[in-house]
Amino acid sequence: MNIERVLTDDARSRRGCGWLILICGGLVAGGMIFAMVIQRLVTAPGIVILVLLLGGIALGVRFALKPGDYLEVDLDARTYVHVRDHERRPSRPLNALGTLVVSERMRTVRTKNGTKTVTEYAVHPEGKIDLDFRVVKSAGEARLILETLARRWRLPSAAWGGDVRQPDQLDMPLHERLRGSEKHRSEAPMEPTWNLRVEPLSPGYAIVSSHRDWSAVLASSILGIPLSIAIVLFARGELWSSIFRQGERDPLALVIGAIMAVLSLGFVGWELKLLRDTLAPGTIRITPDGVSYRGRTMRFEEIEEVIGGDSIEIVGDRRLLKLAPTFCAAAAVPSLCHEVERMIIEVGNAVRIG
Repeated sequence: MNIERVLTDDARSRRGCGWLILICGGLVAGGMIFAMVIQRLVTAPGIVILVLLLGGIALGVRFALKPGDYLEVDLDARTYVHVRDHERRPSRPLNALGTLVVSERMRTVRTKNGTKTVTEYAVHPEGKIDLDFRVVKSAGEARLILETLARRWRLPSAAWGGDVRQPDQLDMPLHERLRGSEKHRSEAPMEPTWNLRVEPLSPGYAIVSSHRDWSAVLASSILGIPLSIAIVLFARGELWSSIFRQGERDPLALVIGAIMAVLSLGFVGWELKLLRDTLAPGTIRITPDGVSYRGRTMRFEEIEEVIGGDSIEIVGDRRLLKLAPTFCAAAAVPSLCHEVERMIIEVGNAVRIG
């Protein structure tokens, strides 16, 4: 029997939480047991904390290894069983799921400066918003997940903003699917204030961006200032000197030092990426080899969609090519998506004919 288990998005979140509890709780509990057994540091508060940690680890095992919300799909019999809250429901035909779709959802989250709206994309059967297979922040990523499920289960699907497609229509490249579309062959207006220019290549096109958006860098500095202060205070304190103390080392100091080092390196890497995206948003090249951006190339046979959201994504059969969020202003996204599609159709079909 060809049976697969597909976790719902809630079950995936609980599993991730369970593994985090297992890893963190296991490390702390292991250190406490080592101190109690080897160094004989046994105290009543320590025993209470250890018992609580072991209880948390047991809960982590349940979340990580015993998911309670998933679909068990029999691909040979084309049936599925929905297990919810660890209870198996009656088996149903796989076609009863209907069309798999991607829905855009907005939610408001609290921040230090008030609230902000977060956009998410959920993959689920049409009309069943309580059965999310995945919820992600990228429309392109959601489309890849959607097509993977639709291809395996042989079900119709509709990406966000797209038409319903049957399973045998999933792998048609964009330049072939839209070859006869006059709408996609017309040029879109490009405003000079967008700081985008199109340069002809021989053959093909290059779309060069000189747009500069410093908002992400400025926002990251709000986190960077207190982090830098914390590192300076840590380096000047006794805890730092105990890490390099001769003779017996302080295990707690070593752990805290390692955590601070990892956080510092991660923040520096993140800040460098933001600076690169701001100062050098890159160039899109559409040539007979395909679409290239920052050293990555996607062949025309792979490209199936160009999606605009927080950033523009060129979606392929198995992967996607994502532009930097700072490549263009939000107002330019629809026109830029149209132009990239138009150039893909033009150059891709010229290569095919040639």
